[in-house]
Amino acid sequence: SPRSQQNPTLVVLLPTQSRTRQGTDLK
Repeated sequence: SPRSQQNPTLVVLLPTQSRTRQGTDLK
């Protein structure tokens, strides 16, 4: 997809933030 090629950082940061939030909630 062209979007992921234009902003690869956004694609990586989005899932990373969701994982961090879940980990914080579990703690």
